[in-house]
Amino acid sequence: GNFMSSDFTYYDIGTPELEDWTYRLLGEETRNRRLSFMIEALPKSQQVLDETGYSKIIRWVDQTDLSMFHSEYYDKSGELKKKLDVEKFTLINGVPFATDMVMQDVIIEHTSRMTFEDLEIDIPISDDFFTPRYLQREQ
Repeated sequence: GNFMSSDFTYYDIGTPELEDWTYRLLGEETRNRRLSFMIEALPKSQQVLDETGYSKIIRWVDQTDLSMFHSEYYDKSGELKKKLDVEKFTLINGVPFATDMVMQDVIIEHTSRMTFEDLEIDIPISDDFFTPRYLQREQ
């Protein structure tokens, strides 16, 4: 499903299961003035295809810092469905995080932006936050 009625799916914003995909280096290309690797990801199983809806993802990875800054997502019929552009990375504890992303659905001609502010990592979180009672509370 889509995250909060945006062009991002829950899969798009989650951490991909690397072992669910077969990867192949398609080549090198300069895109957005960045020398990059073009990497193709194909689902290893029908289940992954069904869960994600993607028959193929092509990612552009900067050769200098290995950040993924552009992706193209292809639907089950092999047609280009969406394009993702990471417009800003923020270094947090020395790790680059995508903090401003734009997803364009090329089929319905709609765009969504996701921006993260005040992002913190490695902070202690009480186990109480993960109880059914806490997760089901009224906002």
